[in-house]
This record gives sequence, C-alpha cells and structure tokens, in this order.
Amino acid sequence: SNFLLINDQGTKFSKIIISLISIFALVIVQESFKFQKINFFEFYSILSLSILSLLLMVSASDLILFYLTMEMQALCFYILASLNRNSTFSVEAGLKYFVSGSFISGFYLLGCSLIYGCLGTLNLNNLNLLTIFHLNTYSNELNFLVLIGIIFITSTLLFKLACAPFHFWSPDVYDGAPISSTLVFSVLPKFAIFFFFIKWINSINTLFDSISDILLVFGLLSAFLGTFFALNQKRLKRLIIYSSIAQTGFLVAGLSANSLDSFT
Repeated sequence: SNFLLINDQGTKFSKIIISLISIFALVIVQESFKFQKINFFEFYSILSLSILSLLLMVSASDLILFYLTMEMQALCFYILASLNRNSTFSVEAGLKYFVSGSFISGFYLLGCSLIYGCLGTLNLNNLNLLTIFHLNTYSNELNFLVLIGIIFITSTLLFKLACAPFHFWSPDVYDGAPISSTLVFSVLPKFAIFFFFIKWINSINTLFDSISDILLVFGLLSAFLGTFFALNQKRLKRLIIYSSIAQTGFLVAGLSANSLDSFT
C-alpha cells in the first residue's frame, strides 16, 4: 500500500492523450524522414521507450519514482536530440541537453533528500497528510528546510517545462535537434510533467502559499520573455520555441492560483 503508482480517472485520460499525441507525432516523423531522405531505424525504439516512461510518469505518486521515470525519459531524449550524427548542431544540442539536464537532476535529488530528512517520506499521499497543518507551529527550522526542498523540486519541474528563467537551454536544444525529435519533445514530456506538477501542488497543501507568488512571477516573466524574444528571431524553429515558452508562462501563472478553476 505504498501507492508508488496510481491509475485513477485523470491518469487514464492523460495516458490516452499521450498515446494519441504519440501516434500523431509518428505520422509526421515518418513524413519528415521521407522528406529529408534519412533512415534512423533506432528512432522508433527509443521513442517507444520514452513514451513508456511518460506513461509511468503520469501515474507516479512518489518523488523518487517520478525521478526515475523523468531520467529514463530524459536519457531517451538526449539520444533523440543528437540523432543526426552528420550535423554539429544536432550533436551540440544533445550535449547541451545532457549537461543541463544532469545538472538540474542534482537539484531535484537535493530537494528530495531535504524533504525525506525532515518528513521521512517522499510519497505524495503521505506528504499531503503531513502538510495539512502548518509545520512552523512545530519548528521553524523544519518548515524552512522542507520549503527549500520544495523550491528545488518546483524549480526542476519549471526547468523541464522550459519556463523562464529556467528556459535558457531550450532554444539551442530544440533548434539544433532534428525536426522530427523537436516535434516530439516540445509537446509530449510537457504534458506529463504538467500533470505531475498539479499532483505535486496538491500534495504540499499549506506550504504552497509560500511558493504561489514565485510561480506567478515566473509565469508572467515567461510570457513576456517568450513573446519579446520571439519578435527578433530569424529562424522559424526558434520563433516557435520562444512562443512555446510564452504559452508555458500562461499555464504556470494559472497554476499559481491553486484552485479547481485554475487547474481546469
């Protein structure tokens, strides 16, 4: 009864959406391979592994299980980003993605270790029960350490969503990667991470008040930066990437309200 994976109505619905997006993406990827006259047969096996990890990520109800699925998905995407070996841009994109992704994973684990050290659990259900009451009524130090852990984990999720000011890696990576890969990893992982983000916000109850303003500021910053940087782009791919950063900003700003309406 550890509830590592949860398969409720929302999870099933999300899995269906992820599967549909994947099928749609595969059709376009097939066309782009024909158009570019290339044949990466490894692409499909790596993509199916990343889709499996996304389906598990949507069900994850434990921070460590989420970390494992996030890493599995990221490792697949590092390969997809640098798939075009003949292009220096593609190899550079894969390397940038790998270095920045590994760096942020360290922050995530640090956040997890702080929360585990203070509360003794990393399960979202248990965190939900433990944070119903204000922790600072027991100890200010405990409250402070848990809050730092929560900020680290939330920053990692914002980084993975390419929300400003954690968006610095995405334009170079998405621009350098082959177009078939960009298509897949500009949509698919964000959907799963947003779904987990909502679960994460719901599980930290009273502590969310201290980070809701940060989310609102980052969301608005993302919307502004994405829009204004998009204006002076010469390449279409980068224009679309910056516009996606702006859209992410609106979604993150919505999450900061933490109400049923804002999630809807």
